[in-house]
Amino acid sequence: MYFLQDKDVVIAGAVRTAVGRLGGSLRDVPVQDLASHVIAELLARTGTAGEDVDLVVMGNSRQTTEAANLARVALLKAGLPEAVPAYTVHLHCASALQAIISGCQAIETGDARVVVAGGAENLSRS
Repeated sequence: MYFLQDKDVVIAGAVRTAVGRLGGSLRDVPVQDLASHVIAELLARTGTAGEDVDLVVMGNSRQTTEAANLARVALLKAGLPEAVPAYTVHLHCASALQAIISGCQAIETGDARVVVAGGAENLSRS
């Protein structure tokens, strides 16, 4: 039998938004609003308090001036405490995957215990 260790990484939950067409029904929704709704829903589904989150990492390829650090803007809009650090990864199509990898590394190195990681885009607004 295997018992989890402190630095083992587990996925506690996953949430995504609806998928829309380019120029479709989501065209007027800022990416930070999409991301903040996902973060809030993830915390609600997993029963995680915002104060328990140690880090937020988001991948985004087309930063806007209103959300240059998407992770930071989204976590604040989702109601997480200002003390939670956040950064945004830009690696074109692999941004979300790199954000998840970076979140895992933060846990494995002991820098964090609870990480919210993922990606967000709204190509209709970029």
